[in-house]
Amino acid sequence: MKRSLPLKRSSAHFVGAALLLAVILLGYSLLPGSHTLSSAPTVLSGSAPRIQATQHYISRTSLTTHTTTTFDSSGGDLIVVCASSHSGVFMAPSDNFNNTWISAVGPTSTKIGFDLRTQVWYAKNPRVGPSHTFTVNLSTTQPLVISLLVVNGSNVSDPIDAVSRIGDDAGSQTSHVVSPSINTTSGNDLLIGFAKSATGQVWTSGADYKAQGTASSSYLGAETGLAETPGKYQVTFDLNSPGSWQAVALAVKPASAHRSLNSNSEK
Repeated sequence: MKRSLPLKRSSAHFVGAALLLAVILLGYSLLPGSHTLSSAPTVLSGSAPRIQATQHYISRTSLTTHTTTTFDSSGGDLIVVCASSHSGVFMAPSDNFNNTWISAVGPTSTKIGFDLRTQVWYAKNPRVGPSHTFTVNLSTTQPLVISLLVVNGSNVSDPIDAVSRIGDDAGSQTSHVVSPSINTTSGNDLLIGFAKSATGQVWTSGADYKAQGTASSSYLGAETGLAETPGKYQVTFDLNSPGSWQAVALAVKPASAHRSLNSNSEK
């Protein structure tokens, strides 16, 4: 007659099998999700960058020089700015702390629909502090809107992981804004999205994104999110009324970023 295993030993075998199954399932759950194009998972390390301070500016008056009111950039190690105007104008950024401003993308004008012209810059490892102001000088007199984000916890030597081109509605005037895609290459990136509308809007941020209300105005919206794993991302907004728009997405690398070998930016 076949002998039965003692109950204690059977229980031990059952617990061992259950633990093995749990480990296997956990491994699959840690793989990048459906947004991911990279085949090489990245080990996450450190915290994601976060928003330290914000500012916005809007002027319907045509000027050649536009300057924000003061903001406190203390604690920031990266400043990202989006500005938008019209009529093929050239925009030159500066600030009262004499930081160096690098163009991330643009200037880009719409080709169909209402005339919009947008550009994004950043200042890495900037001089920061109270009573900070940001200025844009224009080649001709035009109105201007500005959205500014002060970031803490970025990779100060090489902060921008990916940036999209500046997309638009292509004449559709749809009220659902979707930026071109970016492919991130490091984990725990801070995602930043900007959208400019031809008409005043109430901005609704996309799922998993947080509206940056104090960096936004009725004509230029800002939002942020987290890209925990390398992959393909877009930013989205919903408008309360149809109109021409432009949108752009970028990703900020954390201070301790591990790079994936199989990802790159879509520009």
